[in-house]
Amino acid sequence: MLKGRRCAAFFVTIAVVSSGAFAGQIVGGWTINTDASGGVTSLTLTSPRTFLNIEQTVDVLVDYQGTPIRGTVKYRNGLQKDLNFPPEAVFFWDEFKGSHAMWEYLASMNRVELFNPDDATIPQMMYGRYSRVISKAGTEYFGRLIENTGNTDWFKLDVQGSSVLLYRHAVAVLQLLR
Repeated sequence: MLKGRRCAAFFVTIAVVSSGAFAGQIVGGWTINTDASGGVTSLTLTSPRTFLNIEQTVDVLVDYQGTPIRGTVKYRNGLQKDLNFPPEAVFFWDEFKGSHAMWEYLASMNRVELFNPDDATIPQMMYGRYSRVISKAGTEYFGRLIENTGNTDWFKLDVQGSSVLLYRHAVAVLQLLR
């Protein structure tokens, strides 16, 4: 039995390394998969608690900014479904807080810049960048930072095609990818 486990572990290691991703840290139930440079390539969730409870694993591939682009769901009965349409991948990503897990991982790896918008107006170079905004109430928003011209106390965050208007003094921290 032990021999079989060693062979299985060896096979899993070879499969992971040959695919260009490295098995990583687990954050919020998600296993973070990275490339050789440390960039996040995908997140894998094992045994997600869903209404039907039929999923075994969910693997969501992300672009360089952490936006879900596609994925795969493997079901307990052995079937598999490709999530080729981004909203399908986004469903699992949002439902199980994939963005939160990814940003927490990146912060632990010192790959996130922090800015307190209470201290000063938001610098011009921050606009247009993918960001995580944490309000003083603890709500997290993820999207591209957009300048609100004419009033520096407010800024916008482009979140999946919609703009969210945020008051900078209600924001605890603004985080940007390095």
